[in-house]
Amino acid sequence: MSEITDVETFKRTIDSLPINQQRQIASQFIAGILDLTDDQRLIHAQTVAADPNATEEDYIGPYKYSRHAAVENLQFEWDEVDPTKQVKHFVAKACAVCLAPSDFSDRGHHLAWNVAHYCNCARMCATMGEGAAHLDLAATEKLLEQQVEAQFRAVNDFLDQH
Repeated sequence: MSEITDVETFKRTIDSLPINQQRQIASQFIAGILDLTDDQRLIHAQTVAADPNATEEDYIGPYKYSRHAAVENLQFEWDEVDPTKQVKHFVAKACAVCLAPSDFSDRGHHLAWNVAHYCNCARMCATMGEGAAHLDLAATEKLLEQQVEAQFRAVNDFLDQH
């Protein structure tokens, strides 16, 4: 398989994988943003998602907590956004999508792609720090570029091993 170097190939490649492999890759994407949270239950959720021997039953508790944390930290008023809560929302959303039960409708459809998206949103929100007025767009762009490159490497490495 050729190495992934662009977004279209990345998306097409991860979308073609079975759900268990998408979960494995998505858990690696989440591992790349765990530095953004100190919530041990979200860190545990990533650990469960990364375990190739985990069962649907193992996912239930971490999924429910992740989903709850995502809703609890969702921000609606952009001018009053607390970047810390918004980051936690996206980290939790990534975990929830990764661990959602297989019997959900369209389960597995773009799982790893959606997790990658939420991880990128978390990273971007983390750069807001003191708010949009203090946002360094060049630094944000560089961090997102590094994260996307790390996601490409994760998929390339995964495919080399499987």
